Amino acid sequence: MAATQAFSFMAAVAVGTLGHVWASTLYVLAPSPPPYSDGPYITAITARAETAFGVEFTSIVQARSFRWTPDWGRVPFLDAPNNYYYAAASDAAGARTAGIGLEQIQTGAQRITAVIRDSDGTYTSLGRSDAYRSSRAVDISADGQTVVGDIYQTRPDGNEIGRPFIWTAATGRVDLPHAIDGNPFFLRTHFSAISADGRVAVGDSNEYAFRWTAANGYDFLSTPAGAQGAYLATDVSADGSVIVGKAVTLAGDSVAAYWDGNNVGHILDARWINATALHCSADAAVISGFGVQPGGTTQAWIWTRATGVMAATQFLRDNGINIPTGYMVNSITAISPDGTAFGGSAVTADGQSYFYFIATVPTPSAGGLLLGAAVLYGRRRRRRR
Repeated sequence: MAATQAFSFMAAVAVGTLGHVWASTLYVLAPSPPPYSDGPYITAITARAETAFGVEFTSIVQARSFRWTPDWGRVPFLDAPNNYYYAAASDAAGARTAGIGLEQIQTGAQRITAVIRDSDGTYTSLGRSDAYRSSRAVDISADGQTVVGDIYQTRPDGNEIGRPFIWTAATGRVDLPHAIDGNPFFLRTHFSAISADGRVAVGDSNEYAFRWTAANGYDFLSTPAGAQGAYLATDVSADGSVIVGKAVTLAGDSVAAYWDGNNVGHILDARWINATALHCSADAAVISGFGVQPGGTTQAWIWTRATGVMAATQFLRDNGINIPTGYMVNSITAISPDGTAFGGSAVTADGQSYFYFIATVPTPSAGGLLLGAAVLYGRRRRRRR
């Protein structure tokens, strides 16, 4: 994209109070000079967008993460070993992130490795496995003391196989077994997210979605009414009671779904097909994802109890965000735990012009999926689609 295209509508962008954003505000994130020209993608936002994290990269072997605040804008991490760090998640305070780094194993050889980065610039490798060549961290608890991810490798046919892990400061990395039986050469069991309190992890095993706890192990999600299976679990509420992801209808369409505290599945809106719910706020009052809307356009969407599933472009405009005419929000990559801040990108119909953003809105909904819950956790992250 051309930088002039990204800034041509900056005059219409509202300015938030330094350090605190309490109104509808659009922050456009300018791309860095080459070679860091792909991105910047937002991967994690704390409450009220007081801190966000993201990444920009040109290839699988060169990635630079950054910390963003309303006061200082984007500040890159220049200390990553081997010039690669993908910050996938942050704790509540924005002091510790977890993600992917590159570890030197011998001269000229590197391996993708799960990494924690602390605010003082210290990187801690979570290691790999003798059975699998790589590892990655995908989420972290609100207090920064629990991390989940997977150990994996890529087969010659391009498919990944692997197993999940959970790391705590007390135990180190503990690799877990597969959720289903079968030949390990064909199995991929992985975590996608962990609850803010660190008790419940969610993921899938060869597209069988599950909830996992240390006490009970794997608990497969139920099939929603009108569906033939629960395929993906992608995010979880702060207390672990609500899970979002994807189901497949009897007609074979992928649809966004959520599962409540009784493990009852619900399809969010069957009219949106090829759809997946990717993120939710701490109380599950706000859910985002992507799919093909009625009428045939693939784009990002946002759900609240008041609005139902709504195209993200219209949702943000209705909440005071000036998404320029001719642009469509094509991805929501992060939601803050209070549901008032979003990271994402917008693109023109021809795909030739796009920009990345952080948008803050007034509290969009007071009615979430956690009935009577008071949720005060402060971390949020995204996963790659």
